[in-house]
Amino acid sequence: MEFYQLGDIQTKSVSGNVHEAVFTLTGQQVAIKVLAKSTLDAADTEEVVLSKIDTMLKLDHPHFAKLLDWFEANDKYYLVFQLCTGKTLFDKIRDHGQLAEADASKYMQGIFQAVAQLHQHGIMHHKLNPRKLVILHQKYSNTKAMAWQQIYDFDDRYWKDVSDQAKDFIRSCMCGDPEKRLTAEQALEHPWLSSK
Repeated sequence: MEFYQLGDIQTKSVSGNVHEAVFTLTGQQVAIKVLAKSTLDAADTEEVVLSKIDTMLKLDHPHFAKLLDWFEANDKYYLVFQLCTGKTLFDKIRDHGQLAEADASKYMQGIFQAVAQLHQHGIMHHKLNPRKLVILHQKYSNTKAMAWQQIYDFDDRYWKDVSDQAKDFIRSCMCGDPEKRLTAEQALEHPWLSSK
């Protein structure tokens, strides 16, 4: 930690906190996730954690916060990420009441491009939601098993102005049968995303 000055906590979780920080040699603002070893799952052996870190270092996509560096102390891991600033997608929807369908398509296209890259590395992200997706101003073998399945309907009070193509996209992504559910790569080929 000699080259980093920790700042305020951005987010808290069971496994650790994310702090704003500064790389003191350059003044670059970063985010540091501090993972207490005592809070990791029993399955997260040192070998597993180091493998996950190695995979994160290989991920390079404009829709990901880049893992820049990492280091280990006796009781913690420190993961140094690109600092993401801006509003979350949830904040943008809340502030505007809703998204125009063209904007929703643009955001979904970026999300599925990022998920497709995760799948190429054998990673499944199981907590995608608008509160975790920041609009930047600057191993899972079954890639169809995106954990979005839920009960839904297209109540006309909210969906009357949404195109049939958009509704088909949602149905295809949330299909209860994993064999029929779109992978991220297939979702990117859906007309609702590819025609925008």
